[in-house]
Amino acid sequence: MFIHGFDSNNRDAWRHENGSYWPAIVAADSLFERASIVLAPFYTTFTSDEYSLSDASRDLWSQLKRRDPEIGRSVLDHPRVLFIAHSTGGVLLRHFLARHQGDPLLKSKYVGAMLLASPSAGSAVLSIWRSSGGHCRRTECWMSSDQAAHS
Repeated sequence: MFIHGFDSNNRDAWRHENGSYWPAIVAADSLFERASIVLAPFYTTFTSDEYSLSDASRDLWSQLKRRDPEIGRSVLDHPRVLFIAHSTGGVLLRHFLARHQGDPLLKSKYVGAMLLASPSAGSAVLSIWRSSGGHCRRTECWMSSDQAAHS
């Protein structure tokens, strides 16, 4: 599951300037042929409706339980879940894992986390965002491996 950072979205956060798209690269790798590639919802701009870290965590939980209509499975149907989180997406992920650590649906999984440039001791941008009331915009996308390969 890819979780983008602040003031970004699922399409731009994971695309290199040369056009390479991380979810598509993962989907094309034979090591991940049975993996489901999911881009998590996360609201992330200064200028839209109020959306808290708890709201984002709740939506992340819903996304993990959501069944992909193409394959009929959810992320939580897999025995292993790997999160790849950039920047504030890592803050959201740590909040989410702490909030759901005892839940039987997650507790029975092997969970991995790869945090990329995620602030552990705070962030000036995140502090400004919080002081502005935490207003953000919805960006949500679900991708199966086949869809990611064709993005």
